[in-house]
Amino acid sequence: MPRSTCASTAMLTEPQRTCIECRFWEFDGGSPGYSEWTPGWGWRSGCMKGVWKLDGEGTSTDEFRRMLEAAAGCDEFEAVRHAD
Repeated sequence: MPRSTCASTAMLTEPQRTCIECRFWEFDGGSPGYSEWTPGWGWRSGCMKGVWKLDGEGTSTDEFRRMLEAAAGCDEFEAVRHAD
């Protein structure tokens, strides 16, 4: 019996638009600290139109997922155009 994979399961449902496909989504992976004088910073992500903004400090996976799903009904959404 074949195993179900995420890819095959995802094809069974209508894909939901997310902020990742929006040209106003931004993500900064942060920077590691080098010493006590240069501590670095954590990740942050958000909407350049100000719809939402998160930083990695104390953000749960569920909260991050809810923010990315905000695009489903967002009036500011503009799809990214990918090069062919």
